[in-house]
Amino acid sequence: MRWISSVLLSLAACGSDPMPATVAPDANHTPAQLTAPGASVVTVDLGPVAERLLQGNSSAADRSTAEQSPAALATAILAAASKAKPAEQGRAPAALGALGAAALPQIAAALVNKDPGQRRIAALTLLHLGPQLHADGTAKVVLSALDTARSDADLAVRAAAELAYQRATGDTSALDASRAAHEAAVGRDR
Repeated sequence: MRWISSVLLSLAACGSDPMPATVAPDANHTPAQLTAPGASVVTVDLGPVAERLLQGNSSAADRSTAEQSPAALATAILAAASKAKPAEQGRAPAALGALGAAALPQIAAALVNKDPGQRRIAALTLLHLGPQLHADGTAKVVLSALDTARSDADLAVRAAAELAYQRATGDTSALDASRAAHEAAVGRDR
């Protein structure tokens, strides 16, 4: 779990906004129940936490929340990123990847979300994680969803899902062919 903090720290730009202890949830945010020090349960609205992560303004409390509730935070990040500015959307795959294997079911579920923005971000996240998923054996959690997403109506989702599927299964044939063509072209130019 320490690697979650290190990746989230790299996304943060020394933000100091305190995380609200209790916030009433609404349709735009994801509530999560966290266990606070002293074994009390606190309901936290993860929408603002996700937004701060995507903006690069996360606090130590936000990073602690990420470690306590990675699955719920993944859902909040996907929802926030689909409505965010392009720069913030670009941070989403790294933020989601930093949540680890506990967030994979939520990322896979987002591949069939009605919102094409969430589907794109989920596919790009799994593309980013593909080699790691293959190496550590966690690809089985997402392969079925990736296979379905390879025929998505959205071209960006289809393309990212296809490459993510190949990476997650360890199929490097397209990469090998591209590398061979590049090396042949470079050899001709010498």
